[in-house]
Amino acid sequence: MRRLLALGAILLAWSGPLAGRLALADHAGTLQVNEQAGPFVLTVFTQPARLRTDDCQVSVVVMRLDRIHSVSDAEVRVGAVRRDGAGPPVAVVAAHGRGPLYEASLALPSAGGWTVTIEVTSPLGTGSSTFPLDVEAASWRVWWMTLGGIAAIGAVAGWLAWRWRRHGVGHGIVSRRRASSG
Repeated sequence: MRRLLALGAILLAWSGPLAGRLALADHAGTLQVNEQAGPFVLTVFTQPARLRTDDCQVSVVVMRLDRIHSVSDAEVRVGAVRRDGAGPPVAVVAAHGRGPLYEASLALPSAGGWTVTIEVTSPLGTGSSTFPLDVEAASWRVWWMTLGGIAAIGAVAGWLAWRWRRHGVGHGIVSRRRASSG
């Protein structure tokens, strides 16, 4: 029983830093734009809160201007250019996700200031919006934390396997039962 509690404590300690990240997985993110663009109202969110070159998610909600209805037959393009003009532009087509969301993952080649453009085309017409975005360099902390957690789980599993081979499976439980019944 103590072994299971120890293993549970290790897993809980390792997953603690990731819990906040997992809790945000279904969160809309940071509001960047909520404005009229042609015949649409565009609402744009980014996540995570601190954007990195390896993790920049853009979610776009396209609503009709004349009614409160989402537009599900639009093509949404997300483009980004460096504010200082250095480097190539980045452009992706957002995939239509759950409900009214169009979702895109931007792989930005460098940290710094970017200008993001959202372009929407549908049978209703076209619209676009731009906003500034500051992006940090990719973080190696997530990879080190993941590798450390895997190593800790492997060490505990190896120790348990060694102990069970040496003493036999259930050794502690059987000996305690015999001692109490004798």
